[in-house]
Amino acid sequence: MNATKTFSAYNHRRYSAPWGAVITLDENGWHYNFKGVWLGDAGEGGDVVIHNVEPGTIVAFGQKDNRNPRHTENEWYAVQPDGSLLEVGKREARKIIEGA
Repeated sequence: MNATKTFSAYNHRRYSAPWGAVITLDENGWHYNFKGVWLGDAGEGGDVVIHNVEPGTIVAFGQKDNRNPRHTENEWYAVQPDGSLLEVGKREARKIIEGA
């Protein structure tokens, strides 16, 4: 199944193209595998699609704010059995990954 998040139009001089990643956790910490594909443009918006994810996979979607990197978007989700996305924090993500 695919994980998809829709982004609205944005100012391409201020914001980067939206991105998507699969999140993993090991003894060295959190890792982003930037597998998402941006299907859109700045003027009209579009979707970021991460292909071939399983239920329980933790994914992140975001967009860099080039003027103020502290306001960069970075939202984490757990992929549900029906393909929908449930927003989670790092604590919930760790529990899902560890199977707790």
